[in-house]
Order: sequence, then C-alpha cells, then structure tokens
Amino acid sequence: MTAVCEEAHARGVLVAAHAQSVEGVRNALLAGVDTIEHGSSMDEETIALYKDNPKSLRGWSAMIPTLQACMPLVKLDQSVTSANDVVHANAVLVLDEMVAGIAAARENDIPIGMGTDSAVTYVTHANTWLELEYLVRFGGFTIAEAVNTATAGNARILGIDDVTGSLEVGKSADVILLDRNPMDALSALRQPRAVIAHGHLIENPVIDRITEIDDQLASI
Repeated sequence: MTAVCEEAHARGVLVAAHAQSVEGVRNALLAGVDTIEHGSSMDEETIALYKDNPKSLRGWSAMIPTLQACMPLVKLDQSVTSANDVVHANAVLVLDEMVAGIAAARENDIPIGMGTDSAVTYVTHANTWLELEYLVRFGGFTIAEAVNTATAGNARILGIDDVTGSLEVGKSADVILLDRNPMDALSALRQPRAVIAHGHLIENPVIDRITEIDDQLASI
C-alpha cells in the first residue's frame, strides 16, 4: 500500500482506500492514503494521522463515510433484505463504526466527504441525496452542513475547489435547480428541475428509478 501511495503521489494523484476498522484505517493512513472510504471509530493515533499525515499528498487525510452502504441492511427487516444473521450483524457493526468515526471526525475537525458506495445493494445512483439525509439523521449534521459536505467539502477533498464546489465568479457553472428549498427538506434534491454541468443545461432530467427499492428506502 505504501508503494501504491508513493507512485500515485509522485504523479500528483490522490489515493483512496476501503477501510472499516481502527487497525485498517491506521495502516492505510500510515501508508499515505488520502481518503478513507467507509471509516471506523478512531483512537488518538488515528486522529493525529488524519490531521497531520506526512505521507499523504497534501499532508492531511479525509474520511468518506458511506452510510447508505449498510443502513438498509440494518434498518430494513431481514425478510425484506434477505440478509442472513451474519450479514445483518456485520452491517450493524460497520454502521456503528462509521457513526462513531463521523462523531470523532467532527469533534476533531477532520475533513468529512460525502460518498455512497453506489451500485452495492440498495444504493442506487438516483438516491445520492439520501446520504445527506443520513448524515443529518444519524451523523448529527445540520442540513446546511450536509449540503456543504457534498459541495464545497468534496471539492476541497478532491483538490478541485478552485474549479467547482461553490458558486463564485470564475468557477465552473455546476448548478442544480430545484422546485423546493433543500434547507427545508433534503428530499427537495430528489428530483431537480434542471442540471447545469460545466455550463451545459439539462432541463427536466429523466431519472431511472427502481420503485421497489425507493419504497423500501422510504420506510427507513
């Protein structure tokens, strides 16, 4: 893992690693990983490495929790998910660890990004907004903090905050237009009226949905 990080960083490329335990996260950070996908609870050494990581590309690392990846397996009945007891218990453990990691990151000013683990069971590309909802409901975020995580926060973590992530003169025109105010309810993000990407307008975008999954997720 250290060799991968060294080669990537020599080319100015960030490195992400899947890690779901304190030991796994610590080993990844010691190797120089820039973003930890999923994450776990943190000990003092891990907290220090996130904030000051000399082997990472920029001297710090970020946590990217993916609450959607296991939330349905925890919150939906096993008769619905078809998850056996082992899968369910593992999902509970992973979710608890991620929530603990989010709390530690927030308490210690560690950068948190928004990710989803899209395409795993119950995580559809059309429901990215649910990750923000879960950050509010289970991670202690305000709506404004959750939206900032997905926009300016993610742009900073990816190293593209000079290009996008906020509405400023000179930055890329990356905007969504909504019928309702997401500051009142994040579900307003579910169906944008229009998307502007790099200045290109897409009006009334058609989003392919899996109704059965949407209905099940709505019960969480």
